[in-house]
Amino acid sequence: MRVLLGVLVWILAEIALLVWLGGVIGVWGVLALVVGSGMLGVWLIRWQGGQLGLALRQGMRLGREPVTQSALVFVAAALLILPGVLGDLVGLGVLVAGLRGWRQGVPAADDVMDAEVIEEIPARLGREPSGWTKP
Repeated sequence: MRVLLGVLVWILAEIALLVWLGGVIGVWGVLALVVGSGMLGVWLIRWQGGQLGLALRQGMRLGREPVTQSALVFVAAALLILPGVLGDLVGLGVLVAGLRGWRQGVPAADDVMDAEVIEEIPARLGREPSGWTKP
């Protein structure tokens, strides 16, 4: 019930803010703001997806920090895509927090790591199957 009430308050606040802003900058200004923020959100999702895809194609192991920053950018983009000024303001706030630390955890493309792959064969392969797996 509280969640439903919170969503209802959010929607009413969005409508009130849109009506107030329409009186200040006009209907066309509000429409331009809503459409522009939606386009920015779509661009952010495409850009962030491209950044993650590039990092994965280059074989980079992404730690928790870059993945968290990417998730914040995706949330901000989703808030920008949804129509409403209040969601746009929250999305921009999340976006600033998401972009602030983006390059901190991602290694540069010329970083080289030495590694050794060890393949372990389970000991069960040489044994007879258990009663659960017999046909």
